[in-house]
Amino acid sequence: MRIAHIFIRDDLSGEEERACIYEELVQTMGLLHDAPGSAHFTFDNMVAPKPDPLDWKLLAALYADDIAPGIDVEKVLRKYVELD
Repeated sequence: MRIAHIFIRDDLSGEEERACIYEELVQTMGLLHDAPGSAHFTFDNMVAPKPDPLDWKLLAALYADDIAPGIDVEKVLRKYVELD
């Protein structure tokens, strides 16, 4: 990706605005959707302390040197577990 645009409403509070920007930026890095039922990987413009340690861990797994686009999901999951 060479460029990205983030469009947000102009009537959000400061905290809501930061949460929305955070969600959109993280989604540009590969976490494309919320994980329904997950307390950790659901964004939906939540006003919460972000990024949390699990967010950083997941991004570290996705950007590890031995992980590439199209790789088997099981390998990414193993990498995530190894990062403990």
